[in-house]
Amino acid sequence: KLAELYYKVQVNEQIGIAPVVQYLIDPLGDSSRDDVVALGLRSLISF
Repeated sequence: KLAELYYKVQVNEQIGIAPVVQYLIDPLGDSSRDDVVALGLRSLISF
């Protein structure tokens, strides 16, 4: 199971950033494993 939170911010016409938070419940389908939180940052730069 996966829950994801995503939000895009357009800084200006050339730059956009998007922080991402993912929460994985029962990774690999194994309920004995701890849940996992993954943080990321997506970016787009146009020339």
